[in-house]
Amino acid sequence: MFDRAVVWLVNNRVLLPGITTLVRMVAAVRQEENDRLHAALYEAVPYGLRTEMVRLLEVPEKKRISELERLRLGPMRVSGKAMEHALDRAREVRGLGAGAVDVGRFPAARMTGLARYGLSSKAPTLKRPEVTRQTATLLAAVRHLESATVDDALDLLHALMATKLLAKAERMGNDAKLKALPQLRKAAKKVAAAADVLMTTPPATEAGEMVSVVDAWSAIEEVVPREQLAAALATIAAVVPDADGDDDAEWRAELVARYGTMRGFIRLLVEVIDFGAVAGWEPAGPGGRCRGGPEWVFEGVARTP
Repeated sequence: MFDRAVVWLVNNRVLLPGITTLVRMVAAVRQEENDRLHAALYEAVPYGLRTEMVRLLEVPEKKRISELERLRLGPMRVSGKAMEHALDRAREVRGLGAGAVDVGRFPAARMTGLARYGLSSKAPTLKRPEVTRQTATLLAAVRHLESATVDDALDLLHALMATKLLAKAERMGNDAKLKALPQLRKAAKKVAAAADVLMTTPPATEAGEMVSVVDAWSAIEEVVPREQLAAALATIAAVVPDADGDDDAEWRAELVARYGTMRGFIRLLVEVIDFGAVAGWEPAGPGGRCRGGPEWVFEGVARTP
């Protein structure tokens, strides 16, 4: 706007006012527009919410930072306990009620700018502006935190699943396979020795008599006793899955065993985060049935993906 005004003045050979006067005029117009925005946002915020947001600027007793600065801090560790804290943080921010304020008629870019300023400023700085600007800034900041805290919780859930649950379960499943290798090797040697005897035994004697099963077993037992061969076959059957078996059985078993990592926050997850549904889907109905597609089920609580 400033550049266009300068071009118009030059094209129309207007020598006065000068650049400094133009700067003051543009600044005055912008300030007036900001004041109208702040006043409109102030009027849109209920009194109770204004009070709660101002309290966020206070530093609780025996604490070093304000409540707003505490809520701005995302999770620092990847653990089930950190996930609980992240969900509690998201629920606390949403509980303030800033998301219920209708800001649809206000420019999104201006709301983003206010939120950026509010989230990057210290509490003492946010105490200084007049009440309308302070309320508008805190409203934008808290509304941004509502989505940011949910994003932080979901990012932490992804990291937790990838590092603490899936990866560790896969690693422990592989460890279980490695532990079974020595037993499998011994059992395979015994079975191979028995099979070698059976394959090298001729079907008939030099006199033309057919070799009986009893004679074949006698030759095998000279190499591997029948009891040891039976134990070797049992070991192979236990370690090696059949053709229709699950190659990832050990991994899945470890995954189930590590469910305790998520047990502490899984119900809180679906209480705090509304997963909703994508276009073409419908929310889960009574009894956990989802009309229109599959559902996620967390300890009997159904949510659509």
